Amino acid sequence: MFLNCLGDVRFAAMLALSALGSVAAAFLVSSVLQRAIAEPIRKLAETTHMVSIDRKYSVRAVKESNDEIGQLIDGFNVGFNKYAATPSS
Repeated sequence: MFLNCLGDVRFAAMLALSALGSVAAAFLVSSVLQRAIAEPIRKLAETTHMVSIDRKYSVRAVKESNDEIGQLIDGFNVGFNKYAATPSS
């Protein structure tokens, strides 16, 4: 009877450690992904602020990757270059 109870305790401890490890791994992966996604968008927002509020028209967004965020940055730069080239700007 005691050995059976000890086995249950070991099982519960292993289960708790597995759950804790899974949560830690999920947190680590989500932190890395969040940084990879949010940081380029934060930098683009900072660049748009410098252009629109601070009137720094020579500033361009820096493309760091060729994914969708990179395409967004390319679009920003192309659009702003067209705007900057107009005589009224």
